[in-house]
Amino acid sequence: MTGGFGGSYLRGERCALSVNIVPRKGSVRPLPPAATKLKDLLFKSEGHTFDLFDYLAYNRVAALLVLKNGKVVFEDYELGARPQTRWPSFSIAKSFSSTLVGAALQQGLISSLDDP
Repeated sequence: MTGGFGGSYLRGERCALSVNIVPRKGSVRPLPPAATKLKDLLFKSEGHTFDLFDYLAYNRVAALLVLKNGKVVFEDYELGARPQTRWPSFSIAKSFSSTLVGAALQQGLISSLDDP
C-alpha cells in the first residue's frame, strides 16, 4: 500500500512524503533491560570533555537507545521525544538493512547475496 502517512512526529510535525507501509509480522518483542547500565562515559569533542548527558544535550540529540547482547544498556529521550515518538528514517533504513543482511550472511542464514 502506498500513500501519505499522517502519523505525528516530533513537535507535532506531519510527514507529507509518500511511503510504503510494511505490516509487521507477529507480535513485537520487548527489549529487556540489561542488569548493568552504561555509566561514567566521557567524550572529548572540540576541545571539551563531556559526560554522556552533557554530550547529548550539546549535540541536541533527541533520543538514544543502546543495545548490548539484545538488552537495553542505555535509553534517553530529550527535546520532546518519548518512547512512542515516530521517527522518519529516511535513508538510515538502508544502513540497518545492509547490517542485518551482513549478519545473516555471516551466520549462514543467507548463503549468498545472489539468493532471491
